[in-house]
Amino acid sequence: DAALARGDVDTARERLALVDATARDNLSEARLIVAELTPGHLQSRTLVEALGRLTAAVSAESKVPTALSVLGNPAPLGGSGEVVLLRSAQEALANVRRHAHAHRSTVTVDYRGADVVVLTVADDGRGFEPAAAAEGATGGGFGLDGVRARALEIGGAATIESRPGAGTRVRVEVPR
Repeated sequence: DAALARGDVDTARERLALVDATARDNLSEARLIVAELTPGHLQSRTLVEALGRLTAAVSAESKVPTALSVLGNPAPLGGSGEVVLLRSAQEALANVRRHAHAHRSTVTVDYRGADVVVLTVADDGRGFEPAAAAEGATGGGFGLDGVRARALEIGGAATIESRPGAGTRVRVEVPR
């Protein structure tokens, strides 16, 4: 409104384009989340199948190729462990789409541990300073804090490794 009031049509158009792009990105992300919230998403599918659908959808919607790797023999973890891993993958991939400016990302589920299953989501994006984000200096949201809290609630752990220019790696461990 201010740009239009002063007759600055170019600035108004730039801001409208930004609003449009942001709305499209948020709609795309909402569609991904709704698809995974469908009743029975883990009851009728395995965690690996749900992650396969998620990575395929992220690749298609964001144009950031996202590969899924499964190490070891997948075994059911029970509802809460699988939900924590799926929600953690969703949040990490949402951050890849929104903030990373990545060329590619990977999701790895490692079933080889005797006591834990490990999910890792990594990207080759621009990275960030985790300490600064935790302090709110970069406008960080609540998403990664939620990943940590969910993991802790079931006796697991989550770590975030990143640095500017070097991508980001989110690692979540849940007990078997």
